[in-house]
Amino acid sequence: KIFDKELKELCKEALETLDSLLKKDPNDESKVFYFKTKGEYHRYIAECKSDSQIEDNKRRRSDNKPSETKQTELEKAEECYKNANEHATKLSCTNPIKLALDLSYSEFYYEIKKDTKEALRIAKESFNVAVQLLEKVEDGINNDSIKMLHLIKDNIDKWEKEVKVNEEQQKENDEIEEDVI
Repeated sequence: KIFDKELKELCKEALETLDSLLKKDPNDESKVFYFKTKGEYHRYIAECKSDSQIEDNKRRRSDNKPSETKQTELEKAEECYKNANEHATKLSCTNPIKLALDLSYSEFYYEIKKDTKEALRIAKESFNVAVQLLEKVEDGINNDSIKMLHLIKDNIDKWEKEVKVNEEQQKENDEIEEDVI
């Protein structure tokens, strides 16, 4: 609990710093970075509660929704990611900051929202567009962009494998149900 409290305090300080940087009217690349980072910090604050604490809160609440603070922080995180995406439209799809945003945003959908389909959509779109552009670029690409593309591709492969396993399990369960009926 002490660690969680300290982490929350550090995240809140970082959020204040990011807000002050955003007020200085930075360029689009900086805005993307700042909003992405704000999204991550709001997410860290929301994740500070252990699973047992979250379950305790759900049992105490009749509607089974996450605690107000957790839900509010997750909404703030999503809003920051959306703001970052708005500014990212002005960046090259091979820009390492844009790719880092796509990686983080897709992971937000996968890990937090439990929406593998949307996470895959974001990751695949980012990866495919960037790779298409890379094929046309003669001067090469930033090493950071290559690293981000590898991370995005790793997630795509992992998530697609998970989806395939889940579909196979569902098919087996459906067949078992049909045999029972």
